[in-house]
Amino acid sequence: MSDTIFVKPARAGLVVRDPATRQKLAADGESKRRTPYWLRRIADGDVKVVTPAPKAPAPPSAAASSPAPPATENVQVKVQPDGSEVIHIPAPAKAPAKK
Repeated sequence: MSDTIFVKPARAGLVVRDPATRQKLAADGESKRRTPYWLRRIADGDVKVVTPAPKAPAPPSAAASSPAPPATENVQVKVQPDGSEVIHIPAPAKAPAKK
């Protein structure tokens, strides 16, 4: 048996509060720990156990079309006597001027 349940108010407009946070339970439901409090709310008919709505597929990320990250092979890390690190990242090469 799972330690969590997905519950929502049994009726529209019914306010049910989370005893730990004192926040209102979202009308479309929330995942909560299976505790005696929530089991009592289910038994009393204040909330009902539901299946969470499926999430919409994520749009293609911008990262898929973005350029590759800069190369890191020239990064130099020097450890100082006090244990701190100094990181040197060389500036990118300039593109040749257009004529």
